[in-house]
Amino acid sequence: MSTRLARGYGQTVDHGGRPPIGLALWETARLVLRAFNRTLAEHGGNRAMWALFRALDQAGQPTQRELAQAIGITEATLTHHLTGLERRGLVTRYRDEQDRRVQRIQFTEAGRAAFAGMAAAAKDFDDRLRAALGPEGVASLLAELSALVAAVTPLDDGGPDDGGPYEGGSEDGGPEDGGPRQWWARGR
Repeated sequence: MSTRLARGYGQTVDHGGRPPIGLALWETARLVLRAFNRTLAEHGGNRAMWALFRALDQAGQPTQRELAQAIGITEATLTHHLTGLERRGLVTRYRDEQDRRVQRIQFTEAGRAAFAGMAAAAKDFDDRLRAALGPEGVASLLAELSALVAAVTPLDDGGPDDGGPYEGGSEDGGPEDGGPRQWWARGR
């Protein structure tokens, strides 16, 4: 364990002399996500925007409801994010021709270019992480993460404060899709 991660482990809770796994995961995730957010910021984005853009890219021109469900947030929270992205000229909302009550979302040319820049930066970031672990280390990490997800799945109620990419949102999709999505296991 790195010196940075080892600081403070087990000082307040007795874990039989072993570093608590949950704290190690939390601190590692926090550090990696902070570095990833800095990487995306260099390209005008952040993790929330990245999650939204990935879902939009995969869905084509989804309805606002479909996009909110795809990224595990409420429609109200999505509306807030879309308003900001629309002001920046990165997405547009338009009325569905079949049902005028429904709004669909699409990239603008500037939004597509921003997504391409963030995608390249995200790939470089992922390559850096993979290089640090090597192919066997990556395979081992993904297997271990799957085991941890399986270990806590019965405890996860998919509630709104489970650490999704947005405030009040869930990254795992909650119980409606049968439990946590292990996106890393599906090669995304």
